[in-house]
Amino acid sequence: MTLPDFDAEALEKSIRQTLQNALANAPFIREEIPWEEDDTEPLTLKATGPLAVQGAETSTVRVRGLGTARHDRPRAFHINGLAQVRVPRSAHVTLEHISGPAHVGGLSRGQVQIGEIRGPIKVSGTQACVGDRVHGPADFKDITERIEIKNIRGAVFIAPCPPLVRLEDVRGAVRLKCLNPAGKRIVVHSTRSVVIEVPPNTEIQGTIRSVGQVQVDLAQAATRQDAEVHLSAKDPARALTVEITAGKQVYIGPNPPEISESAIGWELLEKFLNLWRGQAPRTEQAAAASAPSSSPPQAAPSTDEASTPEETLRQARQRILRLLAEGKISLAEAERLLDALET
Repeated sequence: MTLPDFDAEALEKSIRQTLQNALANAPFIREEIPWEEDDTEPLTLKATGPLAVQGAETSTVRVRGLGTARHDRPRAFHINGLAQVRVPRSAHVTLEHISGPAHVGGLSRGQVQIGEIRGPIKVSGTQACVGDRVHGPADFKDITERIEIKNIRGAVFIAPCPPLVRLEDVRGAVRLKCLNPAGKRIVVHSTRSVVIEVPPNTEIQGTIRSVGQVQVDLAQAATRQDAEVHLSAKDPARALTVEITAGKQVYIGPNPPEISESAIGWELLEKFLNLWRGQAPRTEQAAAASAPSSSPPQAAPSTDEASTPEETLRQARQRILRLLAEGKISLAEAERLLDALET
C-alpha cells in the first residue's frame, strides 16, 4: 500500500536532478592492467555501486565507470561508483564485497568466487560460480560446470542446470530448469519452495524432505504432504540425483507451477546496469575531450567532495529499493522511478 505522504512524482524529479549532478561532477574511472592467458591469480573486486564484469578475448583488465577506483593490493580494485570491468575469458574473478546489483558474464574458461553480494546478482556464460553470502535474488544462466553457493537471502533461478548444483541455506524460492538431467546432481536446502523442471522421461534418485507438498510428476509418481520421499532409479548412471530439503512445496516434473513468492524483478537489475551503460561512454568522451593532450585523463582523487554526488546517487537507488521492499511503492512505480534515473 502506498503511504499518503509518499509523492512519487517529487521523488522522480529529485532523482533526475541527482543523476544530472552526478554525471556533471563525478570523476571518471580509467584503469587498465596486463593479463596473461594462463594466469591463475584472481582479480579481486570490491564495489559500492552497480557492477558489470564481462569476459572478452583480451590480454588486459580494463575498468571504466563513474566514481573513483584504487588498488588495495596487486590485481585488487576497490571501486566507489558505477563500473564496468572487461577481463579475459579465462580469468578468475573474486567479488569480495559488492553493494549493489552485479552482473558477471562471458568467463567461459574462468570462474566467479563470491565473497559477499548485497544486492541482486546475475552470472552467465561462465565455467563455474562458487562462494557464499548473497543478500538478494540470484540468477545463473549457462554455467557449464558447477554452482556451489551457501547463504542466499533471496530467490534463485538456474537455467540450464550444470552437472553440479549445490545451494545451501537458501531463504528464498528456488527454480531450476534441467532439460538434460542424466548424470547430474542437485543439492538444495531452502526454507521456501523448490521447483525443478525436467523432461517427462527423467529418472530420479535420492531424497526429498519437505514441510509442504512433495510432487514428483514423472513415471516414479509421488505426491506426499509433509513427507520424506526416497527415490531409486532403474539406471542410476543416467538418473538425476537429488538431495532436497524445503520449507514449502517441492515439484519435479515437466509442468512446473508458478511460484507465488517473488523477489525484486530482474528488470530492475537491468535498469540499474543500463543507468551507466548509456551514460558512461558519453562521460568518457567528455573527459577525454577536456583533458590535456599531453597526458591521459586520470581518475580524480578519492575526496569527500568528489564522492558526494555518487554517494547521493547511491542513496537514491537504495531508497527506491527500500520503498519497494517495504511495500510502499509497487513494482511498476519502482520501474518508473528507475526509468527516470536512465533519462
